[in-house]
Amino acid sequence: MSRFNDYILKSYEEYISFNKDILNLILSELECKHILCKNFDNKIFVDLALKVDYKWVVFGSHRNLKEEDRIPFEINRIKDMSKSTISRAVRIVKTSNGKYFADNTHWVLAYLKRFGENTKLKDIPFYLVDFSHKVPLIVDVNNSVIKKDEDMRNAVNAAGDVEERIEKGWRPNNVVYVIKQFECEIKRFEENCLEKE
Repeated sequence: MSRFNDYILKSYEEYISFNKDILNLILSELECKHILCKNFDNKIFVDLALKVDYKWVVFGSHRNLKEEDRIPFEINRIKDMSKSTISRAVRIVKTSNGKYFADNTHWVLAYLKRFGENTKLKDIPFYLVDFSHKVPLIVDVNNSVIKKDEDMRNAVNAAGDVEERIEKGWRPNNVVYVIKQFECEIKRFEENCLEKE
C-alpha cells in the first residue's frame, strides 16, 4: 500500500503559473521505466532495479513469455496501438528529484510512431502527477483525468511507485535512460531479427 493517500487536483491553467514548459516536453526525452532486455550496456539499470526491488524493469516481463516471444509480442502491441483510433491519456510522473517519467511506455511509443519523433506532450492526451510538492498534485490537462476520487487515488498510488523507487535510489540524477534510448534498443532488436532471416 502506497503512503500517498492525499492529492490536490489542479487544472493545467492553474499549474502553468509555476511550470510553463510542461507542454513542450518531447516524448522521446521522457525517462523510461523499462529496458527491452538485460545486456551489458544496460547492466546499471538492472542493478538499480534490483536494489529497490523493482521486478518489472524488463519490458513485458510481467507476462509469462520466453524472451524470444516476449519482445516481438510487445513490439507488435505498440504497432497496433499506434494504428488505433483510441487515444488514451498517458500518466506523466514528475518525481521529487525533477525527472519526468512516462508511466505508460506502450502508449508513449505508440504516439511516437503515430505522430513522429518530435511529438511533444501538447500533442497527446496526458495528465501529470507531480511529487515535487509536499502533497502530490494531479494536473488535469484538457480533461484527461477521470474526476472520481478512487480513480485519482489509484493514479497517485501508481505514480507513487515510481516516486518511492526514486527515493530509494533507483534513478539518481546522474543516471539517465530516456524513451529515445529504449527506441534504439527496439531498433537494434528488429535489425538483428532481419539479419537472421
